[in-house]
Amino acid sequence: SYTDKIEARLKNIETGVKAGFKPASTASIIDPSKDYIDFIEKTIDLNKIKSMDELIIVDVSLPLSPLFAGSLNLGTTIHAIVVMNGYAYVATDDNARELTVIDVLNPQTAAMIGWFNSPGGANGDTVAGFGATVILGTLATGDFHVINVSDPSFPVEIGYYNASDDIRDIALGNRNRYVFLATDANNAELQIVDIFILSTPVRIGTFNITGSNDLN
Repeated sequence: SYTDKIEARLKNIETGVKAGFKPASTASIIDPSKDYIDFIEKTIDLNKIKSMDELIIVDVSLPLSPLFAGSLNLGTTIHAIVVMNGYAYVATDDNARELTVIDVLNPQTAAMIGWFNSPGGANGDTVAGFGATVILGTLATGDFHVINVSDPSFPVEIGYYNASDDIRDIALGNRNRYVFLATDANNAELQIVDIFILSTPVRIGTFNITGSNDLN
């Protein structure tokens, strides 16, 4: 029931407070005559929790009442995140771990367990994934890396493609057969790459935006 969920949430907050987290305030009105809960306020002041944590995990199982669930200090800038099978794959500015893997199975004890270092130190800017595969797009070098994460603690590159300029966004399509890249390449802002064979991505199409506009 909704009441049980709220009681569980309050228990989580209590556990968080004991661990050092500080919820700003929590209040709710439960109307037993109606099949819903009217939330007056259920917010957490993230600035007072851990001001240096870049990764904030929010419980949205009740969308009208998002709650702080955990956080982690990565010591770098986060650009994009994809979550699969209890792990967060994070594109970052860290020159030694442009792809950082976070175990978020238990948000209260989220922990970094692995990483992938992009050759050349190009910043990780965007990320997508499916199954045991993560696609990492980078700035500066314009590379995207096809990474096997069957062991999340030990990501391994299995394929590579160069878009010739910054990769700003990645989308997967046609049952993950194609990668659609938004790039800064003046004559090929949109690039379509076939990854049917993960080890050898092949560009099969481009779209040029008149005026040399970059995509984001």
